Amino acid sequence: MSAPERIEPYDKRYTVRGFDSGQPALDRWLIQYAGQNERRDTARTYLAVDDRDVVVGYYSLVASEIRQAEATAALRSGTSPHFPIPACLLTRLAVDRQHQGRKIGAKLLAHALERVLRANQHIGIRGLAVSAIDANAADFYSHFGFDALDVDRRKLMVPMLTIERLVDPAR
Repeated sequence: MSAPERIEPYDKRYTVRGFDSGQPALDRWLIQYAGQNERRDTARTYLAVDDRDVVVGYYSLVASEIRQAEATAALRSGTSPHFPIPACLLTRLAVDRQHQGRKIGAKLLAHALERVLRANQHIGIRGLAVSAIDANAADFYSHFGFDALDVDRRKLMVPMLTIERLVDPAR
């Protein structure tokens, strides 16, 4: 089994066939729809690939907005109550079962946070949101500073200030 070497932007040359995270919906999206979403500019997907160019994990980001009523207090603070809050949405993050437990998910999340931080230099982003696929995934995001909404514990958000501290602890 090869070790993951790098995180790369989606490219059809990388092998996704056989990807199995244990979550069929996440696997199917990567195998069947990630390329379409990339070509249509509806999502950006990044792949953790091993030295044989086999995908061992991935995540996808899209532009989004969060309704004031759905946002955490930290995201609402200082914003107009009359307008949605600009955000980025982490739509998917998955690691192949054979590679789980090796911190690949954490590396993918760190990479996503760095991308969001860089994007915030060019466009307004107040925070990153995610809809966790299950309670284990929600616990994963909570570990990295995401706060669950009161109305739905699987919807979590993290404000830019927290992202800045996670990416650069010296801030």
